[in-house]
Amino acid sequence: MFTGSHTGGNIKGEFRQICVEFEISDKVSYIISDNASNMRKAFEVHFMVNSEGNAEDETVCDEEIWCDESISPDDISTNLVVHIRCFAHSLLLCVRDGLKVIRSLSVLGKCSRIATLLHTSISFKVTFECKLRLEFYGS
Repeated sequence: MFTGSHTGGNIKGEFRQICVEFEISDKVSYIISDNASNMRKAFEVHFMVNSEGNAEDETVCDEEIWCDESISPDDISTNLVVHIRCFAHSLLLCVRDGLKVIRSLSVLGKCSRIATLLHTSISFKVTFECKLRLEFYGS
């Protein structure tokens, strides 16, 4: 179980420990993670990975990535690992931010809340469908 602060160094240490425990250290070629700075630091700095799509990796120049501890040459693995940032996670964050904007707009916000209620409350759905039938069919 991962305990303590989720810094790049702690994540790196836990990851290495798991790799040693399962005897897979020399078999890891790809790492997939979210885009958080602690994950970038753990895998791009400590493991000197090649970030997918970043031939000129801008994250190494990111000052934030170096903040929580100093890196010694002994901390850096000689294994070249490809770090892939999870597209699904990035998409989820974009959709969630977009939904926040939509909900703030009055008409779209109401439609969004109604759609949410229709999918989560059977009693609301039944009542809504009955009122909808009355509006369209008048009976």
